[in-house]
Amino acid sequence: MTLKEIMAVMADPDRIRIMKENKEIYNGYLGCLVYSEEYEKIRDAKVERLSVTLDVTHRNYKELELMQPLHPEHTPDYKFSDLQTTLYRTIILKSED
Repeated sequence: MTLKEIMAVMADPDRIRIMKENKEIYNGYLGCLVYSEEYEKIRDAKVERLSVTLDVTHRNYKELELMQPLHPEHTPDYKFSDLQTTLYRTIILKSED
């Protein structure tokens, strides 16, 4: 299947990460990707694997010198007393041989 086929069954507000050869090539909302030049280059790429990434971080990660969230500028979907969580669908593209 191709990236375009996967995206056809997902919703615009879904948060996605697209990886290729262990490098992140996109991280954000699916709806924003389809309007980018980047998408034109990768939409016909074959998909190797799909997975879900749960980003759990501490809201005071800077002060505590912890790893930052994937998107620190976004408001979290849920907040606990000191943690936040965001769900990403990770799409791993096949490497070109």
